[in-house]
Order: sequence, then structure tokens, then C-alpha cells
Amino acid sequence: MNTMFFYELWEKFQKKFNKFERILVYIITSLILIILLVTIIGFASKKARPGKYLRKADPSPLEIRHLSKKAGEEMSAFSGIGSLRILTASENEEETGTILVVTPWFTYPAGETAFFEELSRKNRLIENTITSYFSSHTRKELLYSGEEQVKEELKHKINDQLTLGKILDLYFTDYIFIE
Repeated sequence: MNTMFFYELWEKFQKKFNKFERILVYIITSLILIILLVTIIGFASKKARPGKYLRKADPSPLEIRHLSKKAGEEMSAFSGIGSLRILTASENEEETGTILVVTPWFTYPAGETAFFEELSRKNRLIENTITSYFSSHTRKELLYSGEEQVKEELKHKINDQLTLGKILDLYFTDYIFIE
């Protein structure tokens, strides 16, 4: 490139814009360059982790049959609880808790009709167990514990109330905090 080209471009730039407009162009250009530079540094240093706090979706109850066949163990899904809207414990006395929308479902060994009937009979008891668990914890506690630990604790609490069998895994179709 010829230096004459840049000189002519500079002359046109100065004639086209007044002093205030040129300052604005400099500021906007500087901001764009700073944002690009910080983004590049963030990715290059591996400190930027887009999607870090995004929830990994659990399989749907319909997918569990295909997954269980691959694993060699037939499982059925119980999704009779539906969506629950639960108010978590409050962080402090001045504020109320956070609303949590959760849709739990769980797996059990396929062909266990007596166990399915027990799950259906104890549906309200299981729903109350889930509701009381979440309403006794704050949003921060639940986020700090992590979804996997919450699932394990709930699975044990639910299994303690069952007599004809045990649930194998607990899943959430929805696990959303509404602020």
C-alpha cells in the first residue's frame, strides 16, 4: 500500500467530520478495540468458559427405554409428579425466597407393577418430600451443592419412604430458578 493513499484517506476524514465527531469516532474505535483485545486475551488464557453455568439437560422419560436397553438393564420411568413450583428458603429476613420450578421423574426396574402402584399411591408423599427439601434450602445453598448432590439427597429421602422397591435414578426435566 502506498503512503499517499493513507494520507488522502486522512485528509478526507478530517474534511468530512468536525472536531467533536472525530473525537467520538476515536472513542468508539478505541472501545471496540479494547473489547476485542480483552475477549481475545480471555479466550487465549483459557479463563473464559462460555456456558459454564448452563444446566446439562437430563434425558427425557421417553429416552430412558432406549438408554436402558443399551445398558442391558430394562428400566421404566415414573413421571406422575408433574411440575412443582416451590418457594425456597429466604436468604435473609427482609426478602422472600426464590421460586423454583422443578419437574422430577425417576427410573425403577421395568416390570415392577407392585412398585409402580406404590409410587402412584405415595405420589403426594413424594411430592411433599421434594417440596419440603427445596423449601428448607436457600437458592445459594442449592446452587452451591450442585444439581447432582441435590438429586442424590432427594433420591435417598424418597427411597426411605418406599417399601416395595427403590428408585434407581432421579432426573429433572425442569430445574429453573425464577427471580
